[in-house]
Amino acid sequence: MFALGLCLSFSFIGCDDNDDMDPLDAELAQLASTTRFYDTAPEALAQGFDSTGTVYVTGMGHHWPMVSRIDGQFNPNEPEFVLYVQNQATGVWEFVAVEYAVVPDPADPTRAPEGFSGDQDAWAFNTAQGVWTLHCWIELENADGIFAPMNMLIP
Repeated sequence: MFALGLCLSFSFIGCDDNDDMDPLDAELAQLASTTRFYDTAPEALAQGFDSTGTVYVTGMGHHWPMVSRIDGQFNPNEPEFVLYVQNQATGVWEFVAVEYAVVPDPADPTRAPEGFSGDQDAWAFNTAQGVWTLHCWIELENADGIFAPMNMLIP
């Protein structure tokens, strides 16, 4: 169902030398390498993500958290959530994206966290959860951009 992956659409994934890449591309290449462990639902569960009690969000999918990672730090290689969509024909959970959740800095709670290199991050404050959030469509391409919060390919 979701065959458009970052691995297929960006040439940097197979690069041996990240030194020649722009910083954002190098960070995304590292993230793509890290997230290969989330390609299947059993792999994500084995890594410590939790699929219980998740709710489907239109345009995003199911958010599986790793609660122990939710703190005041942004680590591009340790997303707090993995996002999956269940294929209606096969029942298989398909990995589509990651989401970061960062507790606000008490000294300046209105300032979004420093994230990936450059200025493309689209941080949003989730008032219900009290955290800054950032989606990264690392597996399913998003026409609105890799950091857009919603993806029109997710029903």
